[in-house]
Amino acid sequence: MHIKSKFEINSEWDIIEVRQEVRKVCKKIGFDYVTQAYIINFTSGICQNMYTVARSGVFSIEGIIEEKRMGIKIIAVDQGPGIENMADFLSENIAVNQTDGIRLEMLSVRRWFDEFEIASTELGVDGVEVTVTKWLIKG
Repeated sequence: MHIKSKFEINSEWDIIEVRQEVRKVCKKIGFDYVTQAYIINFTSGICQNMYTVARSGVFSIEGIIEEKRMGIKIIAVDQGPGIENMADFLSENIAVNQTDGIRLEMLSVRRWFDEFEIASTELGVDGVEVTVTKWLIKG
């Protein structure tokens, strides 16, 4: 069984709709309240970055139910300025300055989700494409 939703992000109201749908999917899958809060928080951050930096984007949510595990897969795609140096952007060892909010958030997302992929200009993608998955093991 799959649950799929797709949203255009063009306003802050769209972000609220995405948060509500992510909460609904997380509950249906069976994530505990703390995990739901983390997923919703990261979702909100990714959407906010998409809206403030790229001014728009597409956000997809997929609830995945398999025989031995269930999960939520999130794909965020925008057509913004992109990331030119992915190695530096994802480096844990670079000094932090006050403009690094987006980078630090992505580092947290990468650590917390079970699967993480990011593509941008360096890889031939216009803008940024982030795909993350969080799994819940059955039993």
